[in-house]
Amino acid sequence: MKHVIKNTGKVQSFNSKKLAKSIEYTLLSNHYTPEQAKTIAQKVTQNVVEWMTKKTEVTYIDIRTQSAKQLAKIDNNVAFLYKKHKELW
Repeated sequence: MKHVIKNTGKVQSFNSKKLAKSIEYTLLSNHYTPEQAKTIAQKVTQNVVEWMTKKTEVTYIDIRTQSAKQLAKIDNNVAFLYKKHKELW
């Protein structure tokens, strides 16, 4: 199981379900249907998990950045909001 270094420096086990839900919520807030949001979130999460297998250490920011890159292939606006949501809110 991969571990993630949070922005506080705390180390946590990676939770792919948590990542998928956060992506799904962003999609839902941007007028995607629940079915579309779930499908896209699963695909993006799968791609991020595959990307993580090549890494020895992963930070929260790395995961957010990689997720946004994957989302940008589908919708640039959603990718921007996903990556910047903590700064915007």
